[in-house]
Amino acid sequence: RQFEDACGLPEAYRRGQPVAEGPVRPLRQWVLATYAGRWPAALEEPLATLEDDLGLRTHQRAMTEPELAGFLRRTGAHLGVHTVSHAALPFLPDHEVVAEVRQSYDALRARFPATLPYLAMPFGLFDARTLRLAAEAGMRVSLTLPGCPLDRPFDADIGMPRLCVVRQHTPGRLTLKASGVAWLLDRVRGETAPAYPVLPSATT
Repeated sequence: RQFEDACGLPEAYRRGQPVAEGPVRPLRQWVLATYAGRWPAALEEPLATLEDDLGLRTHQRAMTEPELAGFLRRTGAHLGVHTVSHAALPFLPDHEVVAEVRQSYDALRARFPATLPYLAMPFGLFDARTLRLAAEAGMRVSLTLPGCPLDRPFDADIGMPRLCVVRQHTPGRLTLKASGVAWLLDRVRGETAPAYPVLPSATT
């Protein structure tokens, strides 16, 4: 709460947030709605103060270029695009969407020529316009986060679902997530997910 106060989080963002989403939800929604998802430089000082008070430095940061090169060399992984500033693309005007994607792709290809023209949508937020603009910026596939199976054919109008993998996932849980069982159960119940995610506001 002290960190939120130091950041200037409006009171409206503290009300109506789903409890299940956790305590960071108000700050996340504010950054998305107010700064289009870009972390504002003005919050660096309050964040550093918070970490000093806790005696903790977060490990959640972007990889440096040498770290990324080492990771690719060790794993044989393929590299894709995630924009220049991790902005929530639906909040940007057309020219900024194209610039975010194209400049990221060009910069990565200059250092890693095998970079794939695949875009992972920041925050999983997208709409028909941003999918179209990503294609104009050279992306052959836009990876989203809807709840549908990974074996579903690519659809340019709704993108392709991506699977988020974290250390806590067991092989069995990953297989279940990728299988689309939950998606199938929703279909049986007559429940279908919207084509595009709901964009953030002060209360959702």
